[in-house]
Amino acid sequence: MFKIKEGLNKNEKTKELKNALEQLPGKINEIKHYEIGINETVSERAFDISLVSDFNDNESLDAYRVHPEHQKVVGLIKNICDQTVVVDYTI
Repeated sequence: MFKIKEGLNKNEKTKELKNALEQLPGKINEIKHYEIGINETVSERAFDISLVSDFNDNESLDAYRVHPEHQKVVGLIKNICDQTVVVDYTI
């Protein structure tokens, strides 16, 4: 989950990040499923964007993490987000 920095245009930056994330499945073969949601709740506890992604295995996840296209989006996240939360798990 991602929280846009205070002082930025939240609506604009949320759309920018969502668009950048939506491009990745077409560029990174290891992505099995990718779902991006924009928060609709007004709450200080709420984050602005959520991402749910599925990979076949940990090796695919590792390849995704270091992929140059993903790293470009990581750079954007570092510039516009002040908080992120990640949970990686296997079933």
